[in-house]
Amino acid sequence: MLYWGGNLDAAWYLYVARRVLAGAHLYRDIIEINPPLIVALSIPPAWLARVLGVMDLVVYDVATAALAVASVAFAGRLLTHLRGEGSDSGRRALLLLFLAALFPIAAADFGQREHLLLALVLPYLCLAAVRSEGVSVPPLAALAAGAMAGVGLGLKPFYLPLWPALEGYLVLGRHAGPSWRRVETLGIGGILALYALAVVVFAPAYLPLVGWLGPTYASLLRQLPVRMVASAEGILPLVAVLAIAATSGAGAWRVLRGVILIAATTSLVAVLLQQKGWSYHYYPSRAESFVALGVVLLSRAPLGLTGAKAAAARLAPLLLVADLAVVLVQRGREAVAAGRFERLVVRGQMARLVQRHAAGRPILGLTVSPTPSFPLVNFSGAAWALRFPSLWMIPALHARGLWAVQPEGGPAVRRSPQQQYLINAVTADLVTHRPALILFYAPPWGAPDLVGYFASADPRFAAAVRHYHLLADVAGYRFLALGPEETP
Repeated sequence: MLYWGGNLDAAWYLYVARRVLAGAHLYRDIIEINPPLIVALSIPPAWLARVLGVMDLVVYDVATAALAVASVAFAGRLLTHLRGEGSDSGRRALLLLFLAALFPIAAADFGQREHLLLALVLPYLCLAAVRSEGVSVPPLAALAAGAMAGVGLGLKPFYLPLWPALEGYLVLGRHAGPSWRRVETLGIGGILALYALAVVVFAPAYLPLVGWLGPTYASLLRQLPVRMVASAEGILPLVAVLAIAATSGAGAWRVLRGVILIAATTSLVAVLLQQKGWSYHYYPSRAESFVALGVVLLSRAPLGLTGAKAAAARLAPLLLVADLAVVLVQRGREAVAAGRFERLVVRGQMARLVQRHAAGRPILGLTVSPTPSFPLVNFSGAAWALRFPSLWMIPALHARGLWAVQPEGGPAVRRSPQQQYLINAVTADLVTHRPALILFYAPPWGAPDLVGYFASADPRFAAAVRHYHLLADVAGYRFLALGPEETP
């Protein structure tokens, strides 16, 4: 986000944090399917932005960059305990690899929860490499690395397999003593236990909500595992594993290569568990594969091998370079296109339109994706009238066969409880907040008429929307404005 434009997820969480600071109740006034830790971590930058009078996304970017730099510095400090591994120049090159993985390799994923996860887990990965050599580490440093990893894994529970995988590697390989005797285990387990307790005590509405809407969200844009693995992003960690395996037992940074192999593999498992295949889900495995390439090249392993093993050790990095180049070019093009749309449309035309006609009052978006509403709300300073970031439930309910559409002039249809809930919630938000603007997707080639659908589904919505008139069309999005005589 620091380089490529506004991160729509971060923009939404910062807005939620502002609402929570103003007294709103998460999972009641604001409906969010993810656990509350990301909202809690977004509260400090949202509060500081309000105090300083600057945009919250700027503060969030700076805080994320500071976390990434601090994480790399901490990881480098831990690697100094590997006395027999590599040289000082090699260690400095490793730190540059880590920085590259957390900055340019992140691209449009900068500030996503996956990005924060990797920054928080990186010191723990380096600590595991140290532990695998049987080297002792100051308890306070180990506890800090474990606590950071606990926060990172709490942000994205799908990546929890990393913890038992690394601990199993250390214990079963007899690289270290029992897991329960290590301070970092206390740090990880303690943070996760406290987090679970905090959810029950401070966010009791989350578990019933996720129990009800969780299956619907799981069906949203679900991908087959074969398709996810067969993509360029999915193949990348597999090629990284091949490159590391081809150089195992030779060259410097041997223990670090083993840890990265485990991390890249569990990151791919996390992608498969989420069943989406969204680009930012692949970010940890992409970054770890990049680091794997660098470590393999730094190890100069082929110099210590002969015959077929030496050939494999030379070929594997070339395959990794080729796959990584394809992925980075693809993600770079997407990031540039998204950044251009945001700069010219969201920050430009749309933000000026909202500032002119909403002036800090609520707007409401009837779109199945959070974009462009977020980061439009952050850039324009408008409020958000809807309790959801978007109407993601519509395609998800369609996928589950739980979204019924009444044919024109046909008999009434039986709606699922989730569909009726969404209709009631959107209607209540429109009637209660009376937003200054309504925006929805209406490209020239056509799109589902969500305004018409909700108007036909609930007479209260139809009565309220009659007070709006067409204001503008911007890049395929239509803006309706509340009539002057109706403006509160």
